[in-house]
Amino acid sequence: HRGCNPRHVKTVECQLKRMFEDIEAKRLSDLDPVRVQRHLRALRTVPVKQLRANSGNQDKEVRTIGPRTINAVRAAVIAFLNWNVRTERLASNPCQYIPKVDETRDKRVKRRALTEDELRRLITASGPRGTFYLVAALTGLRMKEMTSLTWDDVDLANEAILVRANKGKAKRDDWIALSPEVTTALRQMRPADASRVARVFATSPTTRTFSADLKRAGIAEYDELGRRVDRHALRTTTGTLLAQAGVTPQQAQRQMRHADISTTLRHYTDLRLPDQSKAAAKLPSVGVRLSPDE
Repeated sequence: HRGCNPRHVKTVECQLKRMFEDIEAKRLSDLDPVRVQRHLRALRTVPVKQLRANSGNQDKEVRTIGPRTINAVRAAVIAFLNWNVRTERLASNPCQYIPKVDETRDKRVKRRALTEDELRRLITASGPRGTFYLVAALTGLRMKEMTSLTWDDVDLANEAILVRANKGKAKRDDWIALSPEVTTALRQMRPADASRVARVFATSPTTRTFSADLKRAGIAEYDELGRRVDRHALRTTTGTLLAQAGVTPQQAQRQMRHADISTTLRHYTDLRLPDQSKAAAKLPSVGVRLSPDE
């Protein structure tokens, strides 16, 4: 539990208990790879929730546990057994060679980026949460990073934010450059007597609050392709806005703090036909007159 979010601890505990019940494990020796793998395969067919395919459509579809969650359960089992090995309850981990599920073939959540107009409407309709959405969408900070941000991490003079190793997903210190609009917004909201260790944003909007803000802004949570706008889609919006602004992929990767540039291009860049049209308009004119067909 050391250093772990309590919510994460509870989730892992529930995952393990569910597996123990499913394979009827009473002893550590019952956790053999065949039975564990059978449990992981069974998870793929378990309906976990019903999700509206479109915010304006009352039809619902049953969705099953995705490969990312299955891999999380697998990791929890392996970590639990590794702990038993370290504490000499087991001689070895019998499940250490269970393979991961390919997450790229069955992506559960398909997100889309907000357009500039949609982002503007969301910020305007959200009242005091507008600044939160502005900073998140123009910096690419994750929800956890947003709520752990302190004024000591904000360098308004140099227009930058420091994401510390103990707070960021990458587990390293990273600097993020700020746009003039974000710098101005942060400067305006900073209390005159703000402590250096005080948090910039005490809390992040919940999923339900974000959905309500989308509704007030007149933004559909799901588009015609079933792609969703959720809180993490604000980060997708960051990558897309950078691409639309003509920022090079290498610069976008650094701003998004991705270890692999393919992550930036594949998952956080949502370019559409108008963007392609702008690119096509930049093609040079060949200058050749073609005679009409006879």
